[in-house]
Amino acid sequence: MKQKRTLAFLLALVMVLSFCAFGAGKAAADDDVITFENVIVADDENVTIELINFYEKNVNWWEGAQNEKYVTFRFKNKTNHVIKLNPGNFYLNDEKAYVTMEGGTVSLEAGRAGKYAYMVAEDTQPVHTALQSMDELRNLEGSFSGWQEDGKSSRLDVSFSILQALREEASALAGPDLEKYGEVVGSLAQNVWYFNGGGDTVLNSIAFSDSAATISQVSFDGNGRHEGAVNHFAYTLDDTAITVTLADGSPLVIPYTYADGTAALEHGTYFTPEEIAEGLQGFWTLDSNTKFGHNIFYAHIDGNTITSESAAAALNGAPGDYYWYGGSGYSASYQLNFGGFDTEMRHGGNWFFNVIDGKPVLLHYGDVCTPANITKLPGENGYSFK
Repeated sequence: MKQKRTLAFLLALVMVLSFCAFGAGKAAADDDVITFENVIVADDENVTIELINFYEKNVNWWEGAQNEKYVTFRFKNKTNHVIKLNPGNFYLNDEKAYVTMEGGTVSLEAGRAGKYAYMVAEDTQPVHTALQSMDELRNLEGSFSGWQEDGKSSRLDVSFSILQALREEASALAGPDLEKYGEVVGSLAQNVWYFNGGGDTVLNSIAFSDSAATISQVSFDGNGRHEGAVNHFAYTLDDTAITVTLADGSPLVIPYTYADGTAALEHGTYFTPEEIAEGLQGFWTLDSNTKFGHNIFYAHIDGNTITSESAAAALNGAPGDYYWYGGSGYSASYQLNFGGFDTEMRHGGNWFFNVIDGKPVLLHYGDVCTPANITKLPGENGYSFK
């Protein structure tokens, strides 16, 4: 039978008994520690759980030595009776983690507090695998379950998330230095910038207040525009760059300039609505030949006016026959919205825009258009489907 892993720092009697049944181990001195202060990972009417530290130890298991990673929590009993807790399911990046208690079951009398440590590893078979770095513990989340001895042994369930707690702490601590950069922040707050959201059909926007950067997202496909996530992130800035702390803790660094009372984000990546409108000026076209039919689309953006026309190959018609859509109703003024156009032009809701390869680009639904080297729209008789 496969021997199970056992720590050598158990009491002598436990070591003697467990050697026969489970195997013995020996722990070395601490190699490293990451300490945290006042980071609350869970808090309800019964218990407060604080993150104390991460640490690592070299442990000689029956199967071989591993550098194991541990997390220490402080539990505060907020009730007027005894509580007992054990770890439930622990997860690292949504994957089930292996966890074992070093400090034993959490058992605290009314109003008391105590620190308890837990070894966390990858849940592999036939034996667990030590984490490569203590920093992996930052992604740990899970739950503790147990009971409270309130005369009826009521059940307790407490969920926690280290990553969420660290994010919230960073958000609370981070913020622009308004005393030094108040004028810059005031200028930033007057505008919105558009930038690519990670694909040809995904567009992001970013806007600033004096306490947060708000990043929103929309996407486009054959059904039109779809609203995506809206997230508020902490940010700081110095003389040349804005640093936004994203949800995973990574920094989004945005170079900026400030002159004559106006803040401008990195040119070629972030575009104001005015810069988008300027970049979309001219003629655009899309030749779409799919199983649903052959269509050719044109759009012309001239100042604050958008004009479109299109032609569709006639189904079951003579070779080269097509239907033309244009003329009256296919031209109107517009205002840009988040990714598209507010306009009374017929089918104006079919056109969108994105930032692709550092330039504003027109889209027809989810298809990317290309600039057309023409000086006027083709007109009713200007198409060929032969």
